[in-house]
Amino acid sequence: MRLLIDCDPGIDDALAILLALGADLPVEAITTVAGNVIVEQSTSNALTVLDIAGRLDIPVHEGARSPLFGSLPETSSSHGIDGLGGRGAMPLRTGASTTSAVDALLQASGKSAEPVTIAAIGPLTNIAQAVLADPEFASRIEHLVIMGGAIGAGNVTPAAEFNFWHDPHAADVILRAGFARVDIVGLDVTGQVFLDAETRERIRYRGTRASEFVYEMTRDYFDAYWHSHGVVGAEMCDPLVIAHLLDDQVLTFADAFVEVETTGESVGRSNVWPVARYAGKEANARVAVGVDTAAFFRIFLEAVFPDGGRVSSPSSAGRDERPSPGSDPTTRLRAAL
Repeated sequence: MRLLIDCDPGIDDALAILLALGADLPVEAITTVAGNVIVEQSTSNALTVLDIAGRLDIPVHEGARSPLFGSLPETSSSHGIDGLGGRGAMPLRTGASTTSAVDALLQASGKSAEPVTIAAIGPLTNIAQAVLADPEFASRIEHLVIMGGAIGAGNVTPAAEFNFWHDPHAADVILRAGFARVDIVGLDVTGQVFLDAETRERIRYRGTRASEFVYEMTRDYFDAYWHSHGVVGAEMCDPLVIAHLLDDQVLTFADAFVEVETTGESVGRSNVWPVARYAGKEANARVAVGVDTAAFFRIFLEAVFPDGGRVSSPSSAGRDERPSPGSDPTTRLRAAL
């Protein structure tokens, strides 16, 4: 695998990058896009995370400043003033590559016969621009894993998840492009992987540069979830994509035809048609419908904070009793299948 991470760091993007590097995935490049923060800050934040991980050898390519159509929507308030809970450092942006994100994607996909995997954990603008620039781009990508969408309720509007809402036209382009293998990891499963307060404290006691960074960075994330959902903890949305690449048993999928609303009050909504129920539809993606929460946390904690087991995953009781910030449409989809 040759892995490209397309992201908008963002606290959970930062956690995903740390997981990929901690697990020694072959990260070839990082491309940045506007989303959680403006693209200049996304680029700086990606470099900050690489600095924490001691991997500034990995190139960072700055990408789209706005969606395919229209102006830049409001950025997320969940990640603090700089996207990293106050830990971002704009001066690091000077270390970015002069090659644009789209050019980097096109070059990486065409330079060898080795398979290319893209972990798309931000708005999909860069990847859609690559598709529009080169119709053969999609055919050269072996595996595209997207953090986005929802079978049920969204997290920006009742209909839409943030990444799809931020650039619905880009999501539409990608789902029509003919990628050979598309996995969509949406809110239905990310809502089941919560970093709780006890685990966050255990991470702090690990006493490494990365653990201090994660502990401080997630303070704003926890505050945002408390004020919005009344829960103590935070979803590990983007790291779940990386965990899936490390262990294909972490997530359970259903084949589906997925389309995205690009206009109207439900703009950004992902309409999921499971092909087992809707025989007239042809699948263009696999949609995550179940997650092994314990396996996810084992993978994340062992890779990012290897310490002989002192940093443990959240207890089963704690997860079962914790209220979810959203509905659980997974049961309904399984019933449909």
